[in-house]
Amino acid sequence: MDDHYKILGIKHHASREEIKKAYFGMAKKYHPDSGDESEIQKFHQVARAYKILSDPEAKKIYDLSVGTEYKEVAEAKTESVDYSAHKSKRASYRDDELKEFYQNRYKKAVFRVALFALFFGFFGGMTGAFLNDRFSWGFVAGIFIGVSFSIHQNFKIQSFFRSVKGHQYFRIFIWLLFLSGLGYFVWLVVKDLV
Repeated sequence: MDDHYKILGIKHHASREEIKKAYFGMAKKYHPDSGDESEIQKFHQVARAYKILSDPEAKKIYDLSVGTEYKEVAEAKTESVDYSAHKSKRASYRDDELKEFYQNRYKKAVFRVALFALFFGFFGGMTGAFLNDRFSWGFVAGIFIGVSFSIHQNFKIQSFFRSVKGHQYFRIFIWLLFLSGLGYFVWLVVKDLV
């Protein structure tokens, strides 16, 4: 895998401004106007490196999974440390840090899904109360719609399932939630009109 820091010619602890400045300098240098195939490839490498390093979340994932490894190899070779022990300690630390990062990310996503569902639930409850004097049924239908809308925006659902069938069943369940919530409001409107 390419070392994105090396491609942009910057240090691992470079600031966002330094990353941006390095990118624009390299992009001018290797801009594909000349039509030279090697420069076009280099330009794409520079663009890919900038895309990852300029996004704080993508940069953190990159640093945890790959990026810092190059720096550590150089440090481990200059110091008189058993490199295999150093590497295994760092790998386990990096795995723990990456796991914690993903846990925090999923906690935030669950919070967003819950807020979105409550918002839709309140809106659905108010609609249900207005159309049929039933706030609670409208609230539940709104939550169904809110959960089904927001869950795919906040999660990579397939990562939770070991099999493709489990993922497909979950998607069917989410669609049924959506259709039942929407069906309730359609039924209220049709009932009110008839």
